[in-house]
Amino acid sequence: MLSKKEFKNELMQLLDILPDEKIYIIIDFARYLTQKCKKENESAVDNESLIIQQQALAHIWDNPKEDIYEL
Repeated sequence: MLSKKEFKNELMQLLDILPDEKIYIIIDFARYLTQKCKKENESAVDNESLIIQQQALAHIWDNPKEDIYEL
């Protein structure tokens, strides 16, 4: 498998061959992928935060003295 640097070099060579109209399509697609990755990373952080909150509040939620179904 090629390294990241080798991929970049290959991409630059391909961009030199393509006409401008096609380069704009590639740039647009790269921007789309960048935004998609950002959204995926943001949602992963949110999920991790929720898990931490749940663990921190577990002693309150799992308190048998305050279980409303046992009153």
